[in-house]
Amino acid sequence: MVRLLLILLIGIVHNGFAQQSDILLLKKHNKTVGHFFQGSGISFIIKDGGQVSGTIDSLLRDSIFLTMQSEHMAPNMFGTYTPVKGPAYQMAFAIGDIAGFPIQHRKWGLISSGTLFMIGGGAYLVLNVVNTLAEKEPLFGEDNLPRIIGALSAVTLGVILRLTQRKSIKVGGKYQLIVLPAASQPVNK
Repeated sequence: MVRLLLILLIGIVHNGFAQQSDILLLKKHNKTVGHFFQGSGISFIIKDGGQVSGTIDSLLRDSIFLTMQSEHMAPNMFGTYTPVKGPAYQMAFAIGDIAGFPIQHRKWGLISSGTLFMIGGGAYLVLNVVNTLAEKEPLFGEDNLPRIIGALSAVTLGVILRLTQRKSIKVGGKYQLIVLPAASQPVNK
């Protein structure tokens, strides 16, 4: 029993005196849509357009410190390429240099990106043209014209979906980055 109380006391003291890190919040209007803290992975776009990915070492009021690791493809003994991780290195970025966050791929991304509509409509259009010419029927005849218009409509819908899809969340305007200091975080007891 004494041993159990000692372990609980050490845990409480350790949690109370452990260094806490700030939390970085991504908010849309006043709703939190993302949060990042020490030890979590993060991927963001800096103002010059480069994309940065890494693990957060620490967060300060105006800076973020990351451990990053490069990855490249190297040939293996089978004549193919294998991903190889390079050495880990640390970098610091100002919170103000973060321009946005890439949008993660969604579950139905193939449909919402328009790819499926472009492939399906294009394949149907090519197949229709080949079959119509093979049967020596008029390409823009009364029976075939609605099929061509339908295929072109599917391709056009796919292109419109591709052009209107957002690839990143831009910081500023609706989205804001807020650093929540460690002092305002409750201590777990």
